[in-house]
Amino acid sequence: MQRIRALFLVILFIIFSFTVASQAEASIIPLGPNQLTVNQQIMDLGGGSWQYTYSFVNTESSDIWHFLLYSTFYMYSTNASFLHHHDSSGVIDDIYTAFDPRNIEPDITHWTNMWTSLQPWPPPSGLAIGDSAWLSFIADEYDPGAKLFAYETVRSGYAVTNGGYVQAYGYTGTTGAVPIPGAALLFGSGLFGLAGFIRKFWK
Repeated sequence: MQRIRALFLVILFIIFSFTVASQAEASIIPLGPNQLTVNQQIMDLGGGSWQYTYSFVNTESSDIWHFLLYSTFYMYSTNASFLHHHDSSGVIDDIYTAFDPRNIEPDITHWTNMWTSLQPWPPPSGLAIGDSAWLSFIADEYDPGAKLFAYETVRSGYAVTNGGYVQAYGYTGTTGAVPIPGAALLFGSGLFGLAGFIRKFWK
């Protein structure tokens, strides 16, 4: 009976650790007319650095030509698949007023973005409907929480009014509470425990 109970506990531990390891995104929190689902992935690079990657598909009814991501920490080594341009971390106090989100998230301190060329004018050639894009950066802080993002479509902002107005805000999906290395350790320890139990059981 004790062996069966121990086996049951080991199996439960494995199921729990596998669930944590496989958890990639949580629920998306919509905000305003946002049409995008932006997925967040965080990779532990070691040495106290993490790589953040944000991917989405243009499910809007128009091309997207500008995408911004906000955070409460400094970001560097920004890279993107978006056409033409991306900027590394900027201080929120220096951002153009139309892109300032602190009425939604007062704790925001930094931002980064990717945007397409405005030439030829008009309109800018942005991310076509149905196409995908990604933005990544490195930070020296681990924060798996949802991040605020904003974007502009060709029918909004500079493309129509030359005012640089955000089309919509939204929140990214969140990663699991345990970083991938930690989740893998949990899963591996569960398998190790199961192997030890089976070996002892069959002796």
